[in-house]
Amino acid sequence: MNNYLINQFNMKILLSLIVFLLSTNFSICQHKYVNIFDFDNIPQFALEIHSFGEHFYLSYTGVCIDANGQLLETCSGISKIDYLGNILENILINKFTIAFKSLNIDRINELIVFSGDNYFKDKHTDEFNIYFIDINNLSNMFSTHIKDNDSVSSEYFQIISELLENKLIIGGSINQLNQNVTTSKIIRLQDNKSDTILNINFSNSTSLWNSLIDKNNQLNLALISHQTGGYHKIHIVKFDEDLNQVWHWTADIVDYIQKPYICELHDGRLVVTVSDHVAPKIASLEAINPDKSRSWKYRFPDISGKIQRRVYRIKTLKNGDIVGMGSYGNNSLILDARIPEIPYIFRMSSQGKLLWEKAFTGLVL
Repeated sequence: MNNYLINQFNMKILLSLIVFLLSTNFSICQHKYVNIFDFDNIPQFALEIHSFGEHFYLSYTGVCIDANGQLLETCSGISKIDYLGNILENILINKFTIAFKSLNIDRINELIVFSGDNYFKDKHTDEFNIYFIDINNLSNMFSTHIKDNDSVSSEYFQIISELLENKLIIGGSINQLNQNVTTSKIIRLQDNKSDTILNINFSNSTSLWNSLIDKNNQLNLALISHQTGGYHKIHIVKFDEDLNQVWHWTADIVDYIQKPYICELHDGRLVVTVSDHVAPKIASLEAINPDKSRSWKYRFPDISGKIQRRVYRIKTLKNGDIVGMGSYGNNSLILDARIPEIPYIFRMSSQGKLLWEKAFTGLVL
């Protein structure tokens, strides 16, 4: 790809491309393309992409025009795309917000499971909202609402969704209004009704951030706890199929800037992103053994803190390498050139050796 094409990318396109690189897992390598998905001229960006059969299903979120004609309303949608990058179908759901993990495909029933929460301008939402969409006809859908009836005066923010043994698990961070307390809530559905509810809080407040289903069919959650005195810790917790806790790992005290994202290596080790203990604006990666001991830790260079690296997603490739994306830049006026936050991607081995990294100059996040 030449510099001209790279410089023509806008934020919408870049996110679509990076999500494509990190989220797909298929072997058809003959089809390569970069397409501009801009069908309505309103702000939006891609979050996830899944493949099913001969198509991709891309989730996106953005801002739509409200009833008063103002560009003030959150909306989200799904695009069905073929292997040549053509949009075959598209749906847009108004007043609906999603996260980085809101899209699942029920391959048995051929349904897209699209989870999030409703958007209201003047009041909070106290439930999760889930759309079940016919994968062969995106306009054919139905929805259900899920909440914990014991939650009083709570504001729901959907963060993760997973399919475990064909049961949907949806989770988020729940703010207790007027109490300055955040609790992580996990709800498992059976026949579209809540089956099991977990409330997770390790200290004053605990925020859910990332999840994965590992090779042992266990649910892994990455969370941040807000400790007394302003300190923060990262937690990774494993649950079995019945949502019984089986494993709990805690990182050293870290800064809140780098959020915990996780991936699983082929041998069962987990890799988690944390803040560097010397320069909090720089991300580090840690590999954790199944016995909770540290396998390795990688610290990016430029520990002076002048160069920022933040990681927003990591994924294990088929050969075992790790690929990650995020942002790179500096805001220091002391350096010769000011670099705002720009897109960044890297690759490293499963043993924590950096193989290459690339920042996309000419683009600003």
